[in-house]
Amino acid sequence: MTVEPTQDEALLAQILLHPQVFHFRSLCDGISEECFKPPEGLYLVAKEGGAPLGVFYFHPQNPRMWQAHVAFLPTAWGGRQTREAARLAIQWLKKQTTCRKLLLLIPNFNQSAIQYIERLGGKHEATIRQGCVKQGVLAPELIYTLEVS
Repeated sequence: MTVEPTQDEALLAQILLHPQVFHFRSLCDGISEECFKPPEGLYLVAKEGGAPLGVFYFHPQNPRMWQAHVAFLPTAWGGRQTREAARLAIQWLKKQTTCRKLLLLIPNFNQSAIQYIERLGGKHEATIRQGCVKQGVLAPELIYTLEVS
């Protein structure tokens, strides 16, 4: 498995606009791959045998705390590959950046993402009562942090 930086917009669109990738699908509804421009930030793509599994997207809140977004393709869901990819991404961040803590916002109904971050050692810090939208209704969003160590 590899985790490496990328700015390949076609590869990012393939992952982030996948119909089953929740977060970006909800934000980008109706955007075609031809029109997709990924937000500014650091992207690390996870690959197994050259095939993409998912992407980690980071942007600094300050020099030591960065916000993280994670999107895995359905073929990687529920497997050990996702935990190994996170371990490699965290190692990369520690060696290559000043980031020492990650901030993640997770909709309270995305139980697989909550379980994933908790298995990685993430800590639930707070809840935003109306932080995201699900089917046109405001829903709670959970704030998690994860140490980069």
